[in-house]
Amino acid sequence: MNTFNTRVAPSPTGHFHLGTARTAYHNWLAARSTGGKFILRIDDTDQNRNNDAYVDLIYTALDWLGIDYDYTFRQSDKIKHYKDIANALVDAGMAVYDGDAIRLKTSYTLDTWTDFTNKVIPITNKDADFANNLVLIKSDGYPTYNFATIVDDVDTDINLVIRGADHIANTSKQVFVLQALTDLKYKNASRNNMAFCHVGLIMVKDPVTQKMIKLSKRNAASNLMAYKDNDYLPDAVLNAVLRLGWAHKDAMFDKIHPTVNKDLAKHLFFQGNLKFANCS
Repeated sequence: MNTFNTRVAPSPTGHFHLGTARTAYHNWLAARSTGGKFILRIDDTDQNRNNDAYVDLIYTALDWLGIDYDYTFRQSDKIKHYKDIANALVDAGMAVYDGDAIRLKTSYTLDTWTDFTNKVIPITNKDADFANNLVLIKSDGYPTYNFATIVDDVDTDINLVIRGADHIANTSKQVFVLQALTDLKYKNASRNNMAFCHVGLIMVKDPVTQKMIKLSKRNAASNLMAYKDNDYLPDAVLNAVLRLGWAHKDAMFDKIHPTVNKDLAKHLFFQGNLKFANCS
């Protein structure tokens, strides 16, 4: 059995919503069912949109859901660390200064990456060209998401990343950063040690256009704590988000188990019966 080290990495730029809860729960289950570690990382490098009230909400929401973590940290506490690694890439000839910014400068020809289910995902020439010139450190001195997230995943020994399908395009960029860190011989960076799983998005109806759109953290109605305020039980919320994109292969399962608590969910994951729909 593989031991999965996982994480959830919300940004404090809006409400903690059902999509974040589902991502956290999936990653928590993968770690807790296999004896791995689960990490809470606060992605707070967007200085224009960060709000400490939303940081507090992240901790409050996870505590209410009963999703514990082995440790937590904020990316804003590691700014010098990201700069040091970017400068090391410059010294190694894999990055260049671009004004006050630092940009990856490689000629990698990576054309695919492989997801958690061994599905091969193509990387377009456009994405490859963009990734080979990816900004690592912005002119304000803060790291970009695609750089900092991979540095942190390597630093914390993450080997499975479960997240929304809207990150598929980011993965195509991040494998280039991972390759650069591998060539730099930075810690245990290796493309083969990290698996990615992308699940379908939670969609809601836009009240204005009536079209289905991705659930957004900046929609006031998406605040997870509204469920607490309306007397929903946290286990009921977890049961609901678990079943978004998953069903047991046994047609009688729902009749036998109308609700799936955390212990049963961990058992299902351990036994290999918890599969993520649309993992790609």
